[in-house]
Amino acid sequence: MEADQFDVLIASLNGIGSGGNSWAVGISAVAITGAAIFAWIWQRGIARRTLTFKTLEEQMWDKDFIEQRKIFVGLRENHGSSDLEDFAKEENDDDDKAQSIRIILNNYELMCIGIKQGVLDEEMIRQYHRSTWVKDYERMKPYIAAVRKTAFKGLMLSTKNSTRSGE
Repeated sequence: MEADQFDVLIASLNGIGSGGNSWAVGISAVAITGAAIFAWIWQRGIARRTLTFKTLEEQMWDKDFIEQRKIFVGLRENHGSSDLEDFAKEENDDDDKAQSIRIILNNYELMCIGIKQGVLDEEMIRQYHRSTWVKDYERMKPYIAAVRKTAFKGLMLSTKNSTRSGE
């Protein structure tokens, strides 16, 4: 009787008999699924880094962007807080200098959205821009604060008006 049990055990290990190879099929399915997930994650990372590289390279050679960046840097370096705040005023919307500030800061915002959405690679952008973004942010704080204040006022007026019309 013990020999029969031994034969059944050997047969099941060799995949002979009922359900003997089900564990091998299960392990294979798990391995294939794991490899597919790993490949998908790997490819997604490559695609993200490729798009980030392409985006940075295009900016580096785009003549319009380069010109706007030159104007922006000049404003950043040569204007005080009150001047920068003035560029955020609605009456300066058509001013070339104010437009340069908006173009560069909107570009940063768009890249941040791309990072947040997982489309662009944060580490690659950090390596490329290093301290540039921090320096730009620090110097442009007065402009950014003025834009936020104006936007908040607009939101409050809009909310106030919509509340009154709904009464």
